[in-house]
Amino acid sequence: MLVDQSELGEKRDFLRMTVDCKVSFTELESGTSSEGRALNLSGRGVLFRSDKELKLGSQLDLHVIPDGSAVPPLNAKVEVVRVEMMEAEKSYEIGALILEMR
Repeated sequence: MLVDQSELGEKRDFLRMTVDCKVSFTELESGTSSEGRALNLSGRGVLFRSDKELKLGSQLDLHVIPDGSAVPPLNAKVEVVRVEMMEAEKSYEIGALILEMR
């Protein structure tokens, strides 16, 4: 059954897809590499969790690595647009806008 997203209150241009897979990223300014877990993806962005706090506006070379071989990895240049500290997990949720697919 197809559902009109406006009926659900969803105002986004792209739907989010929940995922749980590894991500690796390199900060383009410093060259520092880190890892985390992807939480969701959309046509315009990605939400992931990491132990590393990132600055708003930071640009990253991001690699989303699916657990199975049925889905290819996602490689993109992204910009950090949201950082939220998750007290209970002692980690950060990072929202990033996809600037360029690689």
